[in-house]
Amino acid sequence: MAWWGASSFENDIAVEWFFLLEEAVDPGAVIAAALDDALSESDHIDLSVACEAIAAAELSASCAGQPPERLPDPVHRWVGTHPHAPHGVEIALAIEAVTRVRTESRLRDQWDEPAEGADDEWLGQVDDLIARLGRSGTGDPATLSP
Repeated sequence: MAWWGASSFENDIAVEWFFLLEEAVDPGAVIAAALDDALSESDHIDLSVACEAIAAAELSASCAGQPPERLPDPVHRWVGTHPHAPHGVEIALAIEAVTRVRTESRLRDQWDEPAEGADDEWLGQVDDLIARLGRSGTGDPATLSP
């Protein structure tokens, strides 16, 4: 990986995924798919799936008014034009996906390998994301009438 940092969009995989999301007709479906992919992995979550799930969860939190301290300008602009108040089910899925990535993923393994203290920085970012997601939910999804 050419670009590597502890924040949600500080890796090539998340940045490439974001560029695909920008071009998507239904970005909400792309976000949901990234979270679902992380939750459906039966074993250790693949590195790319983990990075995409973290990025998707970050977009959910950011669109709901809970952005991180550091958010790349293109992502910040996108969030500004795509406000979304995720409902409780969406937030629960995002928290579950990020929690799985935190404990059983190749991304977690990557952070266990580098220099001393790096894992603490990444875990701090992930824990902050989970906390911000917890402040993002707006209740149950709206019911559709016939």
